[in-house]
Amino acid sequence: MRIIGQRASVRRLALNLSQATTAARAGLTLSTLRRIERGTNVGFDAILALAIALRVESDVLALFAPRTAVPASLDEVLSEPAPRRRASRKVKAIR
Repeated sequence: MRIIGQRASVRRLALNLSQATTAARAGLTLSTLRRIERGTNVGFDAILALAIALRVESDVLALFAPRTAVPASLDEVLSEPAPRRRASRKVKAIR
């Protein structure tokens, strides 16, 4: 989160926006924006709102873009595991 916060701050300053103006454009409180820029954990909805306000929402969408790598051979394709159809029932802790 710290890197995201630093990049958000750099982008905000490049657009010559104050924290207050940016928070208002994103629909966030000033304290939430400050928490993001400090690298504190916040919800994804806050990150997305800030990305839209800073006009970098396409960068967020790139997180979930499909892979475009072309397999080198048929053996490579056949050796890859089948894609998952659904999440497992067991909830795993995020580290």
